[in-house]
Amino acid sequence: MTSCRRAHSRKRSAARHLDEADALADRTVVVDRGVVAAEGTPDACKRRYGGSAGATLQDTFLAITGRGPVPADSAPVAV
Repeated sequence: MTSCRRAHSRKRSAARHLDEADALADRTVVVDRGVVAAEGTPDACKRRYGGSAGATLQDTFLAITGRGPVPADSAPVAV
């Protein structure tokens, strides 16, 4: 969930693309399995959970949730 401020208005939206949330959000909330796991500005979350402000939100999300990236499916696709 992200919150963006523009000219005295707020917009809340869910973002699955974390690079987009990093660029647009004033605040970020990480919800893992229905529970708020972390919240704050993107930079604050990256420093606290990702190790530095230079970390990506993807790295930060993985550190917060304790899960690794989902491996690509190597099974052949039947057409």
